[in-house]
Amino acid sequence: MPADESKRLKRGPSFPRVQFGQLLAPIEVAGEIFNFRITAEDSLRSIRGPTPYLPVYDGNLSPSVSGRLTTADYTRTHGIFHALLQRGQRDVLLAHVGKELWVFEGWNKGWRALISPTDNNAQIADALVDDSRARAPTQFVATPNGIIIIPQADTDPRPYFYDGEVILPLGYAVAPGAPNITGPTSPAIHENLRDSNTFGYSVRRNTMNHSRRTSGTPLFHGKFGTGRIGSISTVSDRDPDGTSRPVGAPFLLSGEWRGATQWIDYFGNLSPISQESQSVRLYRRSIAFKSKKKPYPGETLQHQFIWTSIAQGPLGTIGRMLYRTKDNLNSGTTQLFEIPSSAFGRSSRRSVELISAAQFATVPENASQAFPDNVPDSALISPAVDVVPVPKFRVAQVAMGRLFVGNTPAEPGAIFYSSLGRWGTFERDAILFPDPSGQAITGLHRVEGGVLAFTQSSIYAITPSDDGLGFRSFPISTTVGCAAPDSIAELPSGLVIWLAYDGFYSYDGKEVVFLSMPLEDQLKTVNKSRIVQATATIDPVNEEYICWVATEDSVYNNKGFVFDGNGWKTRGGAQYTALCTTRDHRQYVLGTGTVEGVHVNTPTNAEGDAISIEEWGVWVLDHESRSFYSTADSRNPVFETTWIGTGESERKTALTVKLWFRETSTTEKMTIRVYRDWRKDDEVHSSTIELDSPEDPSPGWGDTTTDDAKEWQKRRPFWIRKDIYIPSCEVFKIRLEGLSQKERIVTQVTNRGTPVTKTQFVPADIEIIGLVVDESPRAGGGRMPRSS
Repeated sequence: MPADESKRLKRGPSFPRVQFGQLLAPIEVAGEIFNFRITAEDSLRSIRGPTPYLPVYDGNLSPSVSGRLTTADYTRTHGIFHALLQRGQRDVLLAHVGKELWVFEGWNKGWRALISPTDNNAQIADALVDDSRARAPTQFVATPNGIIIIPQADTDPRPYFYDGEVILPLGYAVAPGAPNITGPTSPAIHENLRDSNTFGYSVRRNTMNHSRRTSGTPLFHGKFGTGRIGSISTVSDRDPDGTSRPVGAPFLLSGEWRGATQWIDYFGNLSPISQESQSVRLYRRSIAFKSKKKPYPGETLQHQFIWTSIAQGPLGTIGRMLYRTKDNLNSGTTQLFEIPSSAFGRSSRRSVELISAAQFATVPENASQAFPDNVPDSALISPAVDVVPVPKFRVAQVAMGRLFVGNTPAEPGAIFYSSLGRWGTFERDAILFPDPSGQAITGLHRVEGGVLAFTQSSIYAITPSDDGLGFRSFPISTTVGCAAPDSIAELPSGLVIWLAYDGFYSYDGKEVVFLSMPLEDQLKTVNKSRIVQATATIDPVNEEYICWVATEDSVYNNKGFVFDGNGWKTRGGAQYTALCTTRDHRQYVLGTGTVEGVHVNTPTNAEGDAISIEEWGVWVLDHESRSFYSTADSRNPVFETTWIGTGESERKTALTVKLWFRETSTTEKMTIRVYRDWRKDDEVHSSTIELDSPEDPSPGWGDTTTDDAKEWQKRRPFWIRKDIYIPSCEVFKIRLEGLSQKERIVTQVTNRGTPVTKTQFVPADIEIIGLVVDESPRAGGGRMPRSS
């Protein structure tokens, strides 16, 4: 080792916070940062947890609350989602577990099934698909008044809607059956005559409700008044039958009407309109006269109808809309119009908020099958809403007051958009095809001013059309697409990130950028046959994008890629099938999948150590608890520099490395490994370092109890200098690996007056601040170039 200190060169101090996997990289970035996160003070700290979202409580809780599901009921999971409903007053956490959909009930210390094929407490008796085939996680979309649940299997039921209390299928997949409409026939006694209609008796005796009798003969209900249906006109001085009439005397024109029905569900969604009924007719008839000079009023020529066989809707239907044409023979239109619930009632199409009003539907219930119709054609104002059945779809997004859906079985390249505020109502012409080649829609994401629509190889922006009545699309990229719909997420800065088949991309509203060049080698291990099941979310505390993907031959997502806006880090230790972020003040990042760890009070082996198990569940990332700790091997951190000295011609001798840490543990250790000249298969130096300052150890670690009147202070930074002598190298690399250690915490509590001592183990943290490397150049030691 050279004795002349003046010949030493110092590299650093360097504070790598992101990794860059290329060969030619400066020391300011790292070659690998695994299982570390950035703290608020810009240091690298080893990850914590994860910990169960629902703890394992002592004893069996299931019998105390009917329908409660606990950690013992977890099986393979397929999705998780959190939202705030009812103006932020209702906290909802949903999970797709096995064949069931669960909702979390914290007040009951467990879950409850909303959809289940076997649980009698579930609202819907159905089964979701439960297998390990490659597909995206169950998709969830938050709306202002509920959550849309989108199962992904081909044989799954169609999407559902949950408002925090009630869950129903989204909209309607079928139309009601056609109704029957009955009116007076001609000629018929007491049915199409003046005397019948003067007293309001204008339909057949055997179909109209009756409530009074005259001379033992049942008559028709008179409370509906004189009939209002029929077209009135004037005639010349002689009727076609030869009867002489005064000029201008009113008469009833021959007319024809048809009707149809439509269901309305609990959430205000409309079904497709039924087929039209058979026509009901009125025939030409002249006015009658009380005397030769005084005719009866013209209204006595008009009539009433009665609707029968009005189809009852499926579960969730709370009303039925009746539609009727105006007089097809005289009005000049055959269009269907909405019948208000009274002759002069207001239209129910003004707003979906009228769902709570008495007139949200013509028939505001789902029981009766008959309706007396005395609504004149002049009161038919609102045309019928031509709705198509809700298709099965795989991706969706709420934007601009509508639900945009795509990837349906019949038209995978089409995007349908709902009516304003009615997420399960799709009008017939509300459709567009962004990609001219018809490629399937693989993802949708809301952005300012519209929606991004992804295919496997292209991106399109959907914005309102110039007339404001529909939407149009234009290309953002014709070469970049999206491989996994659940990988799309947006950082607080507005940067949208997603996973394509060749890596990660971003879009800032102006251009699409390839983000994952630093991950080129690691992305080669991604299991492309499983890439569709990648899942991502945003950590709002650290403002990081976290995406979990399957690598190598793994069936489940076993590796996480983290982007903080500046660069990438990676993490492992779990297999997450889905991720989400809580939208409340907690801002938890939740993952559902498997984690290997140990529960407190679990069985132990012969040595007395708790037995580690791998189990399904819902987990809180980067948090710890005293009831569970993940195995140390699953969270061991790794920090690796790039090849130091890249691009230099002189050879060098690495002398020392100075590492800055923060006090974290009295037991935790790290191993330093050193490699040289581009070879990671041949370790040339290794040593172990303590993570507590050897010159001035912290007096508090390990001996502070709950009875001590001591205050915890912020842990201090310190540095450790290690010799790493590497003679005559062109480049070298330093790798830091955490060892499997854990802290022992002993607490004493009182149980009914008896002191009880509990020993718990918590994984110890590692916190890296930076490093400095000393080296000495070798004069004249340049390596001769290799010739061809």
